[in-house]
Formats: sequence, structure tokens, C-alpha cells
Amino acid sequence: MNDFNRELGNKIYSYRKAINMTTTQLAELSGTSQGNISKIENGVVTVTIQLLIKICESLGVTLIDVLPGENFGNNQISDANRLQILTILNNISEDDLNIILAFLKKVKKTDITSALKGIIAIVDIFGNLKENETELLHSLFETIIIKTKDK
Repeated sequence: MNDFNRELGNKIYSYRKAINMTTTQLAELSGTSQGNISKIENGVVTVTIQLLIKICESLGVTLIDVLPGENFGNNQISDANRLQILTILNNISEDDLNIILAFLKKVKKTDITSALKGIIAIVDIFGNLKENETELLHSLFETIIIKTKDK
């Protein structure tokens, strides 16, 4: 086992644990076996670039996030949760980003934890809506945000 494989495996392990994903789930999402994921995380095997890309996509991170070494480590965010949030934000539309920003600016004046807990049910419902229902709800949120900005 070399240092590169060990550090790579540790980073994959950290990102997986940060989102409460099992090795079995990661294996299924990335198209490999659970045993192979375990070996990768323990630094026992060298992973192919194709599989590493699939693993990163499954975890919601980039290759640069998991690659070890000084060239990459200096630019990394040490907290896996913060990094995954940034990765998600980098992949959403400008309109959605503006909605999230307006929401965060509004709730920073209050308790953000309470505000976020209050919308968990809405997020769950969002995932089960049909496309036209999602668009209607999105329009409603935009209207609320616009009216909030005017106050």
C-alpha cells in the first residue's frame, strides 16, 4: 500500500461518511463491488480513473477534491460537508442560486437551523411532484422572495 492510495482512500471514505452513504450504496452508484470500495478506501488497490470519476460523481465531489498531494491539498476545503455544498451550488442554475442566496440573506437574521428544519418537509414533497407542480411551486417561492425583497 502506498501513501497516494491511502490518502485517496481516506478522502473517499471521509466524503462517503459525510453524507451517510454505505460502501454498498457507493458501490452500486459507481458500478463496482462493495469489496472493491472497501479496498480503495483502505488504500489496498489502485483505482482506475474511470472508476474514480464514477465514485466522485456518486459522492458529489470532483476529482481534485479526492486527489492527494501538495498540488491539490493547498486549495482544498477541509470540511467535506462544506465542499459538497459548494459542489452542489456550482452545478445549479443562476436562477436557483439567486433564490438560495435571497433565502440565506433573509434567514441569517434569524436562526438558520430552525428555518432549514421548517423547509425539510417542503423539500421532501418537491421530490415527489410532477414537473408542472414543481414549476408552480418554484414560481410561488420566487413571488415570495420578490415580495420579501420589496419590504
